[in-house]
Amino acid sequence: EEQVTIGSLVLIEKSFKKKLSDISIESYKQLQFIVKNIEQTLKKIFKYEKINYLILMMVDKEVHIHVIPRYKKKKVFNNTSFYDLGWPKIPNFSKTNKINTLTRKKIISLIKSNLKTNDIHRKK
Repeated sequence: EEQVTIGSLVLIEKSFKKKLSDISIESYKQLQFIVKNIEQTLKKIFKYEKINYLILMMVDKEVHIHVIPRYKKKKVFNNTSFYDLGWPKIPNFSKTNKINTLTRKKIISLIKSNLKTNDIHRKK
């Protein structure tokens, strides 16, 4: 129901390790391709200016990366305005863009339909 910025997502390591140092070599190998795929997809769809990656693991303990596209100006999607309330500094997690279920589903569907998921599985 909230987005730090439009297109913000979480990349979750598939074996659910608790420490970054415990993830497999295979996961590290796939990371470059997956990050490139995410960057290209989010750039195509939302045309971000910058992109931030945060590995925090404070609430959710499993290894995951917060992917936060950054924007100088307001973005509009599905008649909803999205702001980057931390620009040009660090992302502002305390002030997010609240969205309705329909908009959330449309964002997810758009991202999923543009990701090259079949290519990810071939890179194993």
